[in-house]
Amino acid sequence: MTHKFKIIPPIQGVASVSRTAVSSNDVLFSFKYLVEESYNKCSNSKFFTDLLGRFKKYSTIGWQGIRASGRHQWGMEKMPVGQIKHTAKAECLTPDVKDLHILRSSGDNRVLVGLQEQQVFHIFFIEASFGDISNH
Repeated sequence: MTHKFKIIPPIQGVASVSRTAVSSNDVLFSFKYLVEESYNKCSNSKFFTDLLGRFKKYSTIGWQGIRASGRHQWGMEKMPVGQIKHTAKAECLTPDVKDLHILRSSGDNRVLVGLQEQQVFHIFFIEASFGDISNH
């Protein structure tokens, strides 16, 4: 059986993607250390749809745009590890990590808690319900 397919030409104005095309400004997300209890009781599909849109926006503006933006918009801020009230905590953290990084998961200030390491933002918690992760 032979498969018939054709290569679709790239859309005008959209850059190609390659394995070597990752720049220091690219925002990459890792879910390897995501604590399931931080989001698994959320049944609000609109929240997750909006969250995907935020991931796209973060990836579009890049780390430079995140650094230039306000913390309650598209920016990032620090949060001491001790402020996390989630019982599971991020078990992958070593004792030398004192601060985590916060991005907004929604326009109403719910948070993504993680740690930026070069281009990668390792997500530990997704605050699906306001106040689940920390006292704001």
